[in-house]
Formats: sequence, C-alpha cells, structure tokens
Amino acid sequence: IGAYRSNEVNEDHSFHQFMNEIEKARGKDATEDKRPVSRMNVCDLSPDDIGEFIADTLGKDSPSEVATLTEVVFKKTIGNIFFVKQALEELVRKNALFYDMILFSWQYNVSKVQLDNYLSDDVIDLIKSKINGLPTEIKMLVVIMSFIPNNADLSTIRTLLEGEGVDGTKVEKLISVAIENVLILHLAETGNYAFVHDKIREASYGIIPEGKLRDELLVRISNALFDMASADKANSEWALFVSADHLNSVAPELVPRIKLARLNLRVAKMNLAKGATLNANANLNAGLKCLNDSGEKWKEYKFTLCLLNELIKSEYAIGKYDLASAHAQDVLENSTSRDEKFTAYFYKIKTIGEGEKRDYNNGVLEGLNIYKVYGINIPNSPKGIDLLKENVRLKMVLRKRPLNMLSELPRSEVSTVCKLFHIIAQYATFTKNQELAALITKRGIRLSLQKGVVSQDIVRLLLLENVNRIAKSLSRAKQAFAYGCAAEKVSELFRDDRSFYHEVQVLLYAGTFPLLR
Repeated sequence: IGAYRSNEVNEDHSFHQFMNEIEKARGKDATEDKRPVSRMNVCDLSPDDIGEFIADTLGKDSPSEVATLTEVVFKKTIGNIFFVKQALEELVRKNALFYDMILFSWQYNVSKVQLDNYLSDDVIDLIKSKINGLPTEIKMLVVIMSFIPNNADLSTIRTLLEGEGVDGTKVEKLISVAIENVLILHLAETGNYAFVHDKIREASYGIIPEGKLRDELLVRISNALFDMASADKANSEWALFVSADHLNSVAPELVPRIKLARLNLRVAKMNLAKGATLNANANLNAGLKCLNDSGEKWKEYKFTLCLLNELIKSEYAIGKYDLASAHAQDVLENSTSRDEKFTAYFYKIKTIGEGEKRDYNNGVLEGLNIYKVYGINIPNSPKGIDLLKENVRLKMVLRKRPLNMLSELPRSEVSTVCKLFHIIAQYATFTKNQELAALITKRGIRLSLQKGVVSQDIVRLLLLENVNRIAKSLSRAKQAFAYGCAAEKVSELFRDDRSFYHEVQVLLYAGTFPLLR
C-alpha cells in the first residue's frame, strides 16, 4: 500500500513514475502472484463519517448523541481527520469536552454557540494552543525543528537544543514526549524525526513571532549548523543552505556582512552545481548586498572579483542582460589584469550579441576591439589577401600534418581567447560575413597549436567551419569533411562531458556528414 498527497505529486514526480512502472509490470490481468494496481482517492470525510468517528472516540452508542459537537467540529475542519483530532484536543484543554468521573463517560454541556467560540477558525491556532500548553523544553524542541526544512536526526536536534541551554542527556526523553503528544514521529527507514503533519510545522514556526527574539534564535541555529557543516563535510550541504537562508532573513546588525557574503557565494556555487540557477542568483545578489554593506568591496579583491564574475554569468543566464553588463563594467573598471577581465569581456560581447536586441553586428565589432587588448588585430571586412596569409601561417604551424593532429594536444579546461574566437566567428556567420568567420577560425586553430593545448571551443570552431564550407558550396566538400573529421577526433578528448560529446556527434552524423556523402 502506498499513500501520497495528490496535490503534491504531478506527472513528473518520481513517485508518479514509479507507480506507472509498477502498473506496466503487473498488467491488467490478475493472477495469484501478480495482482493489478488499484488507485483509491481518499477525500475529506463527510459529516456523517465525522459523527461516527467522534461517537466512537467518545464511546457513544450513536452519532446522534454527539450531533451538536459534530456540527461545530465539521464546520471548523471541513472533514479533515487530522484537524478533527486537533479540534477535539483543544476542546479537552478548555474543559468544554471532559470525562465525567461520576458517569464514567465523555460529556459536554455547553451550547453550539459556546462550542463554536471555543474553537478557532484557523487550525494553526488550535495547534499553537496545544504546543503552548506543553513544557518549555518540548516547545523549544518543536520550534527548532520547524526551522529545519528537512527531517532531523537525533544528533542535529541534540546539538541545536544544547545551543539553547537544554541538557543533551534529556533530548531523547523530550523527543519521546513530543511523539506521545502526536507532534513528531520517528521515521524507521532513516532514523530521523519529522512532524506528523505540515500544519504542526507551520504552527511551531509561528510560536516565536517575527522580531528580535526570532532573529537571535535563527542566528544561533545558523551558527550551530555552520559549525556542524565544517565538522562533517560529507553531510554539510543542507546545513549550509539552511544557514544561509536564515541569516539572509535576520536583521543585518546581527551577522558580520563579509562573513555572510562569503557564505552566500559558497551556497550559490552549490546551487549552480545542482542546476538551481534562480536560487544561485538570489544567493549571489544577497552576497553582493552584504559585500556592499560591509564596505569591503574591492578591498577584498579576490573575493569581490569571484563574486562579480559569478553574478555576471548568473544574471546573463536568467535574461537580466542590463545587470550582467553593469557588473561586467564594474569588473573592467576595477580589476587589474587582462586575464581577470576575461569573463567581463566575454559576457559584454554576449549581452550585445545575444541580449534583448540580438545585435550581432555590434557584437562582432565589440569582439574585434577586445581582440586588440590581447594583441590580436583582425579586420571586420577581410580581403582575399588576409585569408591567403592566414592559410599560409596555419600550414606553417601544421607542418604538413592533418587537422586531426589537434587531438594529440592536451585538453584545456581554462577559458582562453579561443572562447572569444568561437563566439565572434559565430556572430560573423549570423551576419553572413563568412570570410571573417573563416579568418577567425584559422587564427583560433593556429593559436591553439602555438599554445600546445586544445579546448572545446576549438571543436566548435572546427564544426562552424565545417558547416560554413558546406553552406558556401558543396564543391568544398573535401575541405568541409576534413574540418568535420578533426572536430570528431578532438571531441574524443572530452568524451567525459557527455552533453558536449553527444552534441558534436548529432551535428556531424545527423547533419553535415550525410550531406557530404
């Protein structure tokens, strides 16, 4: 038997896919060993069902004996069985529902209006009332657990409670009491502890209202989680995520700004590794704000450069081209070396060529101007003599060897000027300036040979020239094929990057190679 909340499991959810696989495996026909899967929607209970539940809970013979109570409880809970139980507990706490020791039965002797007044319209208030009636240390246990978004193990709970002055030896007993009060439960498969219901987490989260007391508690929790992450790096990610989220939410004067800026950058990189681009962007912007508030921007030179470079890439990735361009300009004005400006140069070109206006012509012009910073002069409108000279220079470097020999060079992961060569050659192609694209391609290949390393951008240059030569004339098929074969051969060096490698294979074998046969 499997249970799940249908509003939380869509068609892309792993559980939904798992159920589909089971249904396919079992088929439609039942056998002794293989029964088909049945699905049952469990909806909220009807007033009659709630009446039977309350009558049974209170030991009554008939639902009619608790009709008034049923009407009030159903009105407040809309048939949700969890809320019904919370409502009954609240009535017991307020002595509106009590066990008569003379009659040995549950009784209530108040009117429907009085019963209605005893129960809040919000189930959260009912649960808060229950939690506030428990001992302080139990209350602190559930409050702290509410500030951890995932399930917590015993060690984490003990560490955080000890930070609040609770004796660590009492923690297991406190957890037992919380379980007895149906606030949390023990997950046998993981050994962790979780709230019985999301509404209990929500109620626990609201026990301490927003303000100084909550902020100070969040700082203590975050510091403890950060220390835990430092001590146990294998299980540190979730603790750092939670720590950053909490510290970003508290009053600025409670947390050293530069420390929080560094944490945000660290968490942003973790988010990027998981493909969470928007979350990473939020962390990077929070980090920049903290850095600005600290007064250490560009005084902490390496950190500022790293943060801004990541932010340039992040803003560009989510389509905020103006911000990407502004951060790039900040780096260009304040960084001290040509290599340190590379990311800013690269994305300055991309925001022009691939930003909102998609101005490839100006992207090419900006790129050619940036080439000059690196001592490379390439005319925007090359003549035949320019291409001829570049052909001769490339042949001299190749020394009668085929283009395939690029695959004999060691691979490079570092962003180099070759990255600029690829993007400008691409823009030149888009503007139908094939001569410029060809000149840039040959110059990029020659530079790679001279440096003695090869990168993925060289493969892309080879592919681009392969396509351009076919587009210009099929009579150049032999040359196009040579560029395509070289691209395929060099791509083998990057086979571990499956996305890139498959991209090359698809372009060649589903695109250009069939045309050349």
